[in-house]
Order: sequence, then C-alpha cells, then structure tokens
Amino acid sequence: MTTKLYNALRSMIILLRGVEFFAHHGVSEPEKKVGQHYRVDLEVEIDAFVLGDDLGETLDYGAIGDAAILAAQAHSRALVESVAQDTARAVLALDQRVRGVQVELLKLHPPVQFTAAEAGVRLTFRRDG
Repeated sequence: MTTKLYNALRSMIILLRGVEFFAHHGVSEPEKKVGQHYRVDLEVEIDAFVLGDDLGETLDYGAIGDAAILAAQAHSRALVESVAQDTARAVLALDQRVRGVQVELLKLHPPVQFTAAEAGVRLTFRRDG
C-alpha cells in the first residue's frame, strides 16, 4: 500500500510562510528612502519523486527563502506587484524541478491615510512547458 502512495507522488508544494525582510520600495521618494518592512508567503510546486529522507530529493526551503529575499531587495521598485514578480522569477530559476510558484507579498503598515495592517498582492507564475 505504501509503495502505491509513493509511486503516485508526482509533485508537491513546499510552503514557506511569514518570511520578513526590510526593503526600499514605494511610489514616493520619502517611502523609498525610509524603507518598509515586508512579509512574503511562498508556495513552490516541484516535481517530486521523494522516496527517501535526503534533502537532495527535494528543494531546500532555506534556499527558497534566501532567493526570495535577495530578489526582493535587489532593486528599488515602485510597486509591490513588481517586487512579487522579481521574487517569483528568482524562485523559478532556482531549480528545473520548480513547476510554479505563488507569491503573496505584503507591505506591513503601509503609509496610507487610514489604519491598515498590510497591503499587498498575490500572484502565481508557472514554468512554460
């Protein structure tokens, strides 16, 4: 019975939630200069044929988080949508086994004239083919 379950496994979703970082994004120059705190949640779909207990058979979530933060901090962007796209592309580029990635990027306590805990975007990128 267990063998049938493993043989049926073709993909899996790796979850990495609540990754926080600081970056300099925003529409206004003061917002870019001061910077903001952000939080990103990632769902990474990979081709998976995990039969054992070896990290090499999957994708290290530490590498996913590092790539996401590096991409999100690399360039100052006006829009969170652009930052989320940079992040998704970086995660897709990590490994050919990555089929797709969903990125939810939130700017914490955005500078608006009302109280908001967060503002952001959720997007999904899929690998071609």
